Amino acid sequence: MTTPRRPIALLVLGLTFLPAVPFAAAQAPTFPSPRMPQDVGEPPAVPGDEDFSVQPRGPVHEAFALPSNVAPQPGPIVSKKPPDPIPEVPPEQRPEGDNVQWIPGYWAWDAEREDFLWVSGLWRVPPAGRKWVPGAWNAVEGGYQWSSGFWAPAGQEEMPYLPQPPASIDNGPSSPPPDDDSFYVPGCWRYQSSRYLWQPGYWQAYRPGMIWMPSSYVWTPGGYLFVPGYWDWPLDGRGLLFAPVVFNRPLWNTPGWSYRPNYCVACNGLLSSLFLGPGGGYYFGNYYGPSYRRLGFQPWFAAGGFSNPLFGWYRWRNLNNPGWLDGLRTTFRGRYNGTLTRPPLTIAQQTAILNKTVNVRNNSFNSLHMVQPLRQYNAARLTRLSAAQLAEQRNLARRFQEVGVQRPTIQRQASREARRALPLSHSTALAPVARPPVVHEARSLPSHHASGGPAVPHLSVRPRVAAPRPAPAARPAPLAHHPTPAHHAPPAPAHHAAPAHRPAPAHHPAPPHHAGGGHHGGSGHGGHHR
Repeated sequence: MTTPRRPIALLVLGLTFLPAVPFAAAQAPTFPSPRMPQDVGEPPAVPGDEDFSVQPRGPVHEAFALPSNVAPQPGPIVSKKPPDPIPEVPPEQRPEGDNVQWIPGYWAWDAEREDFLWVSGLWRVPPAGRKWVPGAWNAVEGGYQWSSGFWAPAGQEEMPYLPQPPASIDNGPSSPPPDDDSFYVPGCWRYQSSRYLWQPGYWQAYRPGMIWMPSSYVWTPGGYLFVPGYWDWPLDGRGLLFAPVVFNRPLWNTPGWSYRPNYCVACNGLLSSLFLGPGGGYYFGNYYGPSYRRLGFQPWFAAGGFSNPLFGWYRWRNLNNPGWLDGLRTTFRGRYNGTLTRPPLTIAQQTAILNKTVNVRNNSFNSLHMVQPLRQYNAARLTRLSAAQLAEQRNLARRFQEVGVQRPTIQRQASREARRALPLSHSTALAPVARPPVVHEARSLPSHHASGGPAVPHLSVRPRVAAPRPAPAARPAPLAHHPTPAHHAPPAPAHHAAPAHRPAPAHHPAPPHHAGGGHHGGSGHGGHHR
């Protein structure tokens, strides 16, 4: 059967590498502002604040963590237009490290309030060999729709918009694991030669201090983008997360105003109150109870097993702690049923809860301390940035925001081109393959110093026709699952070798590139400037 051809616009991700020039020699800041904002200090973060309020719960910034075990699908359509991105200033302190980038925040829809809230930016240690492509709100029929950000390969200059991939047919491994220090990388569909071919799963060795994020697809109005798998850091080594904020009036319309996040999400309470939200992203804080379950919130470990890499890694990390998983489940169950204290809904409520439990000598105190001011954050070694370093990070943030603004235009063009070329009626057969070439993406671990500096993508459209694009097809009959060898990957290099024995359940170490180590997970919000 002949497959009809159709043009597909391309999302181009050419890199702009910044030269590794000492910050002392950096040029004067070019971040546009009618006047430099004046720090008015820490605002009263209490309910009823006339300007804004810190949220001790809410969406987790997509650059910090995104589920990879969720099928790509269009998000809900919001009738209200999102505001323009606000002028956000990076905090003056960041975690120690050679390659820590400030990634700005974005507007997210709060279905409970039926309004937008600002997901604050964060300090992030990028995954090795990756660059961040920010998400964007797209104007669609009936309102606006979000397409999420993703970590693109640093050396890849363009990503084709693909047809919708079929539903996964991975039913788990067909052979037992070689040992207790191996995990299963699920199979996935790969678009090759005008059709989708199934790539079987395989076993791979765990790497201490690294989590493998499997290949995934990202939905956009112009088509689906394929994101190859990559190694990432544990949550407490990814950077410094800041809390979302609700604005009670449009302060961003004030000339010269800017916002500086100041409240961090405490690491200790993150895993004990982490949820998979109805839109496919992560949420932290109090989303317990039947009403939130009906909305689609579920514990982050609910979809356990081989399809949940985050859960799989932390379970392996705690193999020598048999009570870890039971304790996690007990905490969620007790908070859901109301037999255990739930995390706060406001900063004032958090203060009241902590005052009552300050003398309780267990983990409940730390797990209920959701956010804290940056000046009190002691879970990681922080360093203060110079004026030149801050200016450089502000310029980087501006460029990231420009990418987010350009992305909807490119995706609209891709969507229009696809509609013009879409035949009224056609069908496509997904031909099974006996043994497609297996790409073992999890084998190599590029150095996190390879980039030579932070990378910011830029977007453009090239007049080019991609491979023929078949129409989305119904789920095919299961293909023959040919068992793969017990262990595909060759032995890892000595400095990345899997441990001979299970690790102790001590606190998760920071990635080796952090000079001071310690925790880096968290999120927060902070002061504003006028």
